[in-house]
Amino acid sequence: MTQRHLPFVLFCTALLLPALASAASEEEMLHAFGDAARTLPSVPVQTPKPQPKPVAPKIIQKPAAQPELQTQLNHLRARVIELEKQKAALQLKNEQQEKRLQASSDKLTAELETAKKQPVVAAAPLTDPKSDAERDGYMLGQSIASNAVVQLQMVKDTGLTISLEQLIAGFSTQLQTGTSVMNSEEMSRRYAAMQEAINKNMGSLIEKGYARLNKQLDKRKSLLTQNCVHWFTVKSVNAKLIPEQQVQVSVKVSTLSGKVINDFADDKVVFDNTLPPLLYEGMSLTGTGGAVEGWALAKDIFEREPLPPWVAPYDVIHYQLAIK
Repeated sequence: MTQRHLPFVLFCTALLLPALASAASEEEMLHAFGDAARTLPSVPVQTPKPQPKPVAPKIIQKPAAQPELQTQLNHLRARVIELEKQKAALQLKNEQQEKRLQASSDKLTAELETAKKQPVVAAAPLTDPKSDAERDGYMLGQSIASNAVVQLQMVKDTGLTISLEQLIAGFSTQLQTGTSVMNSEEMSRRYAAMQEAINKNMGSLIEKGYARLNKQLDKRKSLLTQNCVHWFTVKSVNAKLIPEQQVQVSVKVSTLSGKVINDFADDKVVFDNTLPPLLYEGMSLTGTGGAVEGWALAKDIFEREPLPPWVAPYDVIHYQLAIK
C-alpha cells in the first residue's frame, strides 16, 4: 500500500466501524436469547377434549282435539259472532228509535209552544137556519152526513182504522174547492181496497147480526114469520081489523142499539093493501086496542121497507105497532 492510498483506507474504515459494532451486538443478543430458551421448562401439550354431539330437542306433540269437541268449538265461535252482529244491529236500531223519538218530542214541544202563543178562538155557535135556502142546505147536509155515517160505522165494525179529522177535512175540501191533495189513482185504489175489506168481513158481521136477533127470539112463541120478519103478540084482542077500516096507529121503528128510524103516533090510516108492506102486515095480525112487534135483520127487509142509508145490513130492526 502506498502512502497515496492511506487516506482512502482510513476513510473506509471509519465508515465500517459502526456497522461492525452493531452486527456484533445483534449476534450477542441472539446467543443470549438462545441460551434462555434452552433453560425454560417445557410446556406439556394439552390434547383437546372431544365435544359432545348436539342433541336435538324433543318435540312434545299435543294430543289432537277430538272431532266432536272441535265442531262444538266452531259452533260456539260462530254463535258468538252472530250474537255480536245482533247486538250491534239492536244498538243501531235503538239509536235510530231514540233519534226519532227525540225528533218527535222536539216537534210536539215546538207545536205546543206555538199553540200557546195562538189566540183562543171560540167555536161558532150553532144557529137555526132561517130562510128556505138555509134550511134546505142544512137538510141536505144532514142527509149527506147520514149516508156517510153508515159507511163510517161499517168501516169501524170491520176493524179498519181511519182518521175522523181527515174524513172531515176531505169532505170540506171537496165541498169547498173541488180539489184533493191525493191524486185520483190513489183515491180509487184506496177506495177499492176499503170496499174489499168491508165486503170480506161483511159475512161475519151478518152472522153476528143473526146471533143478536136470535137472542130476541129465543124462548118466545112466534105469532107469524113472513118474509124473514118474526112477529109476536104484545097485546092480544079478539077481533081483527076489516078491510077499509079506519083506525089510529102508533108505529116506532128502531135498531136494537136504540137509533130511531121512524116514530109516529095516533096517525089515522085506512087499513088496505096500499099501506107500506110492514105496516099492512103488522096491522093484519091484530085489531083495535091490540099491539104487535116484529124483529128482523135489516138486510132481509131492505127491498120491502125503505130504511135510512145509515142503517147497516147487519143491524137488528125492531118494529112496534099499536092500534087504538
